[in-house]
Amino acid sequence: MRRLVILGVVGFGFVAGVCWSQSQPSGAVDLCTVATNIQVYSGKPVRLTAFLGAGAEQDVLYDPKCRNGEPLVYVSFSPKVTGQMKALHRIIKKKRYALVTIEGTMRGPEPVKLDPKLPDWLKDRFKNAPKRYGHLDSLEMMIEVGRLVDAKDVDDGMKAAAK
Repeated sequence: MRRLVILGVVGFGFVAGVCWSQSQPSGAVDLCTVATNIQVYSGKPVRLTAFLGAGAEQDVLYDPKCRNGEPLVYVSFSPKVTGQMKALHRIIKKKRYALVTIEGTMRGPEPVKLDPKLPDWLKDRFKNAPKRYGHLDSLEMMIEVGRLVDAKDVDDGMKAAAK
């Protein structure tokens, strides 16, 4: 009987571990991969490595090697974000951007939810419009960050390329 209980506990622990690991993001994905395959990643947890740019109105993710370094993803930090936030704040205070590895849930261009009370002409105008994110709805993708895995003070090469 005792062996059966021990076997049951070990089996349960194994199954719980497998389920937990499947719900966690695995290796980090680069921003270009996510941006080109947003339908695959939308609504799912992801570990992402990119440059985080901090501005007065919004925080964004960009990669100098992807789409000429333009901002691609709006960043929304969860109220209970964990990880290297102090390191990120220290770097951002100095130079407004940092190379980060973050874990969070991606959101992609989803259909806009229309109010049924809108006039028909306005419903038709927004019928196939994707939902947008960030300040003045400037971006098509968003990530809600739950954990900041790493923040590094690394040059993004953008200023050198502009010269």
